[in-house]
Amino acid sequence: APTVDVDIYFKRAGSYTRAEAFLATDNQADIDSKFVNLGYVQGYNLAVNAVDASGFTIAVTGDGAALNGNTVTITKAGPYTVTVTDKSPRANKTQFTINVPDRIDTTPPTATVAVSAKSLYEKTITLTLVDRDNNGNLISIKDGSMDLDTVTLNAPADAKRTGRNTYVYDVADNGDIQFLFRDIAGNTGSTAQTISGIDTAPPELT
Repeated sequence: APTVDVDIYFKRAGSYTRAEAFLATDNQADIDSKFVNLGYVQGYNLAVNAVDASGFTIAVTGDGAALNGNTVTITKAGPYTVTVTDKSPRANKTQFTINVPDRIDTTPPTATVAVSAKSLYEKTITLTLVDRDNNGNLISIKDGSMDLDTVTLNAPADAKRTGRNTYVYDVADNGDIQFLFRDIAGNTGSTAQTISGIDTAPPELT
């Protein structure tokens, strides 16, 4: 039967990075844990590296998998089975299954915006960033008992983080402000807020 090892590439922010590898003969729990440990991603590529003197073919089953040469692209959670069959008269097979966890996220993060007056001359924008997976469920990650940020504000750079997924931004001028942010899987989102009512007129001498 063919000898098979597999390289796991995870996709974040549109790019693939090699992260892990396993043998087709490895323990099922060990294979599955490699995917769980990668956290939230936009998808996976599996490079199926097979060796057999007679040659071989590769097949994959599972809803959300595509095969291109020896690369399996996975875009959905669920079970997938890869079968490598040699070209000998006996058609010997090497097969492995992966159980992709529900950690695939290609949904852009969103934001809720609240504006409050700090004075006649300044307003404060409070931005709460929200990250949901492809099923609409809120994404949360913990370090012990502490909830960690799942979305980071990239612009404006001088906004201040005040709590988990929360930022404030003080403005002294009227106009449009664009906010850009990214979630832990690398999906980007944006929102704009129009500010008006700030007194920017110089005082008049009478």
